Amino acid sequence: RFWVPLDSGMAATPELKALEKAVEDTIESIWKCMTQAHDLGQHGPEYLKQSQSSLKENLDELISKVVKVDTTSRKVDDLVPVEVIHRSDRGQNPDEVTQKYLEDVLLKNSEARARILGAHSLEESLKTHLQMWEQTEDT
Repeated sequence: RFWVPLDSGMAATPELKALEKAVEDTIESIWKCMTQAHDLGQHGPEYLKQSQSSLKENLDELISKVVKVDTTSRKVDDLVPVEVIHRSDRGQNPDEVTQKYLEDVLLKNSEARARILGAHSLEESLKTHLQMWEQTEDT
């Protein structure tokens, strides 16, 4: 198997399980096409004449499975940040990329929360000082 199965401890939705199955089927179909293409390279044009219809069927099957992955993936609500996909495409470990992304998001979230709390504190301080100023003006 060339794919990582869903973690059994994870609560996988039926849509996510269907997507995993569609990806598994697509990978198997790719493997069939690659094997056939390798055999073609080994045996030359004679082999192509004999296996042309079989190769066409395998390619058609691959295309239909890729389409199924696309349609099934649209039903899954889990969104993957684009940055994680780009970094994974450049060869970085997806788990490490996701962990780093999560840490960055948590840091930015805490910074934003600190700014909001600071703004609330400033607002309260300004209200207090304004009230004190208004009281001194009234006297």
